[in-house]
Parts: sequence; structure tokens; C-alpha cells
Amino acid sequence: MTVRKKLIKQINLTITAIKTNNPKNPTPMVKNILKRYEETKEFIQHSTEEQFEEDLSKVKNKLDTLTRAYLESANDYMNPMLKEMHKTEKLLKEYDKTAQS
Repeated sequence: MTVRKKLIKQINLTITAIKTNNPKNPTPMVKNILKRYEETKEFIQHSTEEQFEEDLSKVKNKLDTLTRAYLESANDYMNPMLKEMHKTEKLLKEYDKTAQS
């Protein structure tokens, strides 16, 4: 599976987890998190290979601190969406390090 496909798969899992755990009246913070994941998914799906490789660290930076930001605002450590958010951040960091090598 390509890097792009793995990232899209994980981002889809994260988006589903966010929507599932916040079905009604999500907070502005959750709306912002969801928007960032959806924008990132769109970029990954529609960018050229060259754009993707050049902007992978920008993509990582866009999502990198969302788990921590959510925890600081909501203090909801047991929310299942955090697990998927963490997996996405970890995957992006791995690929960003690989791309820089």
C-alpha cells in the first residue's frame, strides 16, 4: 500500500471516529479538528505526487498538535477519537522522517 493510501485510510478512520464520538452539536474545537482532517484528506487525494512529497511536512504541521489541543480544551482523555488522531499523527511523523532522509 502506498504512503498516500495508508494516510487516506488512517485519516478516514480518524474522521469517522470524530463524527461518531461527536454526533450532535460538536464544539467549535471539534469542528475545527474535523475541518483540518477533511482538508488534509482532500489535499492528499488531489495533489500531484510532486506536490504531495514537497508539502508532506506542511500536512503534518496542520494535524500535528490537534490531539494535544483537544485535550487541553476538553480534558476528555477517554474519548475514543483521540486514539485515531494519535495514530494519524504518528503515521505522518514516520513518513515525514522517511521523506527527509
